[in-house]
Amino acid sequence: MQNCLKTLYLFQDWRLRSRALYKLEDALRSTENLAAVQPYLDSLLRTLLSSERHPDVCEDKRRILVNLISRLPLENLENRTGQIVMGLCRQGGATGNSVAKALMQRLPPAAIVLRLLSDEFLSARSSKFRENALQMVLYALMTFPSTYFDVTTCVMRATQAAIDPKKRVRQGALDVLAVLGQISSPKVVMDVVNGIAATRTDGNALSAAVKARLSRKQLPMIREDGSVQYGLKLPSPQANFSIFGADIEWITSGVGSVSPTSLKKRSQKTQPQSNLPNDSGNR
Repeated sequence: MQNCLKTLYLFQDWRLRSRALYKLEDALRSTENLAAVQPYLDSLLRTLLSSERHPDVCEDKRRILVNLISRLPLENLENRTGQIVMGLCRQGGATGNSVAKALMQRLPPAAIVLRLLSDEFLSARSSKFRENALQMVLYALMTFPSTYFDVTTCVMRATQAAIDPKKRVRQGALDVLAVLGQISSPKVVMDVVNGIAATRTDGNALSAAVKARLSRKQLPMIREDGSVQYGLKLPSPQANFSIFGADIEWITSGVGSVSPTSLKKRSQKTQPQSNLPNDSGNR
């Protein structure tokens, strides 16, 4: 097992990496081998969660991770949850969401979401990491029944994220608040937001931004590949029209670039449909 992991680091050719992963996947089908890998679980997860550019190798890693998460003893999985979620936030996108879903099918989704909304994740150095955490929260909120989540705590944490200086993080946070307003009510969200805003010099602008976002009909959606598409689209610099609102102003007053998933081109529809789950859904 150790030799297999070492070779994955050494191979420059993606075909050789893919072949090594196939051999690893085949070996892990055995319950005996799955038990034998436990002493090397840290190294195995670091390998599977490491960055990879080739899409075929990414898919190989995703498949092994989902299988591993579904079969690991619960105690081992709980001990490695932080490492897994941290690695998924570095990846982001459809792959990260797919693996996160497998994790939330074994462990309480509410606990994973609160970890994603914790200071450890929302204060990470990389703004892309912080945005990925928020997109994973969106994926969870739109996949699992709303009764699984502590809405008030989620609103508090998402409001803190909306204060982030980066545009892309503000964008993600406002969409999280929009979904939370949908699964509870706009009043529940605004009561929490107004309490936080009252302690800030920019509180009026923050409250106005969240209120404007809640008033819009657009909600985020999950694409067929599992990635999240924001509901609120910002006009691209080339667009010959403008969208106005306190939420747009709040996002654009931040620094840095916006996420590619938030730019509106002339050919795009203005109102994507959401796919929020029914409360009666099952994990």
